[in-house]
Amino acid sequence: MPPSAAVSPKTEITASPSLSERLDPSKTDVYKGLPEIAGDAATYTKDASQKIASGATHAMDMFNTSYANAAKGVMSYNVKILEIAQVNMRAALDHFHEISAVKSLPELIERSTANMRKQVELLSAQTQDLFGLGRKVFTEAAETIKPDVKKFD
Repeated sequence: MPPSAAVSPKTEITASPSLSERLDPSKTDVYKGLPEIAGDAATYTKDASQKIASGATHAMDMFNTSYANAAKGVMSYNVKILEIAQVNMRAALDHFHEISAVKSLPELIERSTANMRKQVELLSAQTQDLFGLGRKVFTEAAETIKPDVKKFD
């Protein structure tokens, strides 16, 4: 059988479409939904970025408020420490004034012991005051941001 007899007369050989023809948007259904999908993605991205910006602004406002309240509390704490230092300095000067007038060793021991007892009591009261003030400062700082933090739950 000759080679020409192997090809049937009904079979037609056609050239396949080029790549540019296969990707032509007007000739395929794949591209028809892309503008809508792109629009939806752009809208979603815009909404998400607005929410992020709003959240960041809110967080910064919350931080500023908390920082301002904490700064006021720290200032109160520092004032209290200065008051305590002043009281302790006066007590030390009073003690030195007392012992400068002492006439005997037993009197010196007695006044020094009394002063130590008084200083321990004073230190205990000052520690309680500082602890209470620290707790108040922390609680007030936490209370200012508590409503905002609950929004994130």
